[in-house]
Amino acid sequence: IIRPQKRFKRSEEKVHFALKNVVVGCDLTPDISPVLEYARYFAKKFNSNIHLLYTMESPVDENLIDKTEGPYDEVQQTLMHRLRDRLLDLYPNTTGEGFTVKAVLETGIPGEALVRYTKQQAADLMIVGIKRHGTIEKFLVGSTTEAVIRHSSSPVLVVHPT
Repeated sequence: IIRPQKRFKRSEEKVHFALKNVVVGCDLTPDISPVLEYARYFAKKFNSNIHLLYTMESPVDENLIDKTEGPYDEVQQTLMHRLRDRLLDLYPNTTGEGFTVKAVLETGIPGEALVRYTKQQAADLMIVGIKRHGTIEKFLVGSTTEAVIRHSSSPVLVVHPT
């Protein structure tokens, strides 16, 4: 999805296309693999920076850490380190591939965080996947991908799971 740019002017000059920064919405599930493959392809082709963005909806994710491991601040720091490591593990051994990977953690609603971060970084492309939700779940929680499509001013590539 590429939104029309107001500043675009028709000219006879060649348009130089570049992707310096690519933001990838990550949920750390196995379904993320096709999204990562597209991001790698674009990053290698354009020598881009990949920003792997994970959004924590609640302060402590009980699936990743036990809340009783220590004081709240320590638990949060441990969680942040574990999440960063998991994000960076998505692209092991990228040396010589011509791109860099940055792990980014945000808090809040995933769709809003993705749009906000992409805008802050002036990213050239956002890549997200589609999750299969039931009708009731989609009605109650909505869809991150839908929110991104509706509110992002940056180009968005939506990757369907295989």
